[in-house]
Amino acid sequence: MKMNWEQLTGRRIHIIGVKGSGCAALAEILHSQGAILSGSDNPPNFYTSAILDALGFPIYHTFAEEHITPELDVVIYSAAYETGNIELDYARQIGILTFSYPQALGELSKSRFSIAVAGVHGKTTTTALLGSIVKDQGWLATTLVGSRVANFGNTSTSITGNDIFIAETCEYREHFLEFFPNMILLTSVEWDHQDFYSEIDMIEQAFVRFIQKLPANGTLLYNADCAGVQRVIAKIRDSHQDIHLYSIGRQEHVDFQISEEVILNEYNTFRLTGLHSPVPLPMIGQHNVMNAAMAITMASLLAKEHKLQWSEDDAILTISRFLGLARRLERIGLHPTRDILILDDYAHHPSAIKTTLLGLKEFYPHRRLIVSFMSHTYSRTASLFTEFVDSLLFADVLILHKIYGSAREQANDTMTGYDLYEAVRKKKLDMVFYQENPIESLPLIKSLVQDGDIILTMGAGDNFLLSHTLREELWTDV
Repeated sequence: MKMNWEQLTGRRIHIIGVKGSGCAALAEILHSQGAILSGSDNPPNFYTSAILDALGFPIYHTFAEEHITPELDVVIYSAAYETGNIELDYARQIGILTFSYPQALGELSKSRFSIAVAGVHGKTTTTALLGSIVKDQGWLATTLVGSRVANFGNTSTSITGNDIFIAETCEYREHFLEFFPNMILLTSVEWDHQDFYSEIDMIEQAFVRFIQKLPANGTLLYNADCAGVQRVIAKIRDSHQDIHLYSIGRQEHVDFQISEEVILNEYNTFRLTGLHSPVPLPMIGQHNVMNAAMAITMASLLAKEHKLQWSEDDAILTISRFLGLARRLERIGLHPTRDILILDDYAHHPSAIKTTLLGLKEFYPHRRLIVSFMSHTYSRTASLFTEFVDSLLFADVLILHKIYGSAREQANDTMTGYDLYEAVRKKKLDMVFYQENPIESLPLIKSLVQDGDIILTMGAGDNFLLSHTLREELWTDV
C-alpha cells in the first residue's frame, strides 16, 4: 500500500516523538492539510508543547500498543525512537505504513518545488529568515523550521500555500538524503556528529551526495567563506556542470559579496551585491549577517526561477523586523533596573561557541559576559576537546556542567564535564567554576552578577531552563 502525500485530508496519522522540533513542525503541516493526527512522547513539556496544544489533537504522554489502532493510515516516528519503541514495533507488526521523520519530509518534498537549507551551523536561522521573506512577499509556500519562530506567530511553520516547500534539512546520519531538493542553500560544513562520521571526509562526502540529488538546472547557493564548503564544492564542480552554482561571501570574486558591515544602534548593517540599499539586521554576530545575506539572495534567486513578483524593499524590511527564534540568542529578559540581559543559545560546537561569544563582545563591548555551558554528547566533547577549551576562553565568567548525553549514545566514563573544566581552568586561572547540575549554579550566578552583565546559557542540553529560573529569581527583587 502506498500513501498519497498530495491528498492528506482525512488520513489518520500517528506521530511517535511528536514533541521533537522537526516532528512538531511536520504535525503543523499535516494538520493544515486536513490529516487527522495523534501523537505520543515523553511527559516533560518542551517549547513545542504550546504549538501542539494549539493544534488540538490527542497526545499521549506514554508509549503503548493501544495507541496504534488498525484505522491508522501511517505512523511517523522521530529518529530518536527508531529502535526499541513499543508503538513502532507494533505498527510494523500489524502492517501499518511507517515513515521516519526524514522520510516523511522527503515524501512531502517530492510533490512540490522544494528548497533545502543545509549545513552544520546556521540552517535553522537561515530557514527562518528565508521563510519570513517568502511569507512577506506573498508567495504560495510552506516553510518548516526546527525551532519556534516569532515571525511565524511563535510556531515552527509558515503556511501560505503549497507551490513551494522550504525546509531545514539535517545531515545527521545522512537524514537529508531522503529529501528531494530543486534548490539547496548550503550554510556550512564542519566535522560534527562524531558518533556517526568518524572523520571529516565522511561528513563532507555526505554533503557531496546531497548536492548530487539536485536535478539538471537545479540551484546551489553556498557560503564561500567556509573552508569545508569550499572543499565540498571542489568535489562536485567539474562533474556537475548542469547545475547553477552561486557563491556568497565577504571575499572578492564571489557572485554575491557582503560588504560595508557596521554595528549601529544594535543593528548589524551590511550591503549585498544586487541590493540598492543597506540591510539593517537586528541580530548579533557576523554569522547572522551571513545567514541573512544568504536568505535574501536565495529568495531573489527563487523569484527569478519562478518569475515571482519580487520587492527588494519588502525583503529588507522583513530582515529589519526579524524577531528571532527560540534558543538562538533568544532574549529571555532585560532587568528593568539593573540592565542585566539574559540570553539563551543553542551553540554546542566549538566554532559556533566562538562565533557567538565574539559576536556578543562585538555587539556589547562594555558588558561582562557570564556563560553557563553544558556540553552535548560525549563523542563530540572528546573529539573536539581542545577546540572546546579554546572557544570557551572568550567568556569573562564561565560555569561548566556535566555533559548532556544524547539518547543515541551511552555515558562515557573517560570524558566528563569536569575534565573540560580542569582543562579550561589551566588556561583561564580565575572566574571558571564547575557545578554538576545547571540549576545548582543559581546561587553562584546571583552572587557573581553585576549591573550591566550578560548572562548566557549555552548548549544543546537542558541548562536553558536555568535562564528562565534566573529571570524569575532576579526579577523578584524589583
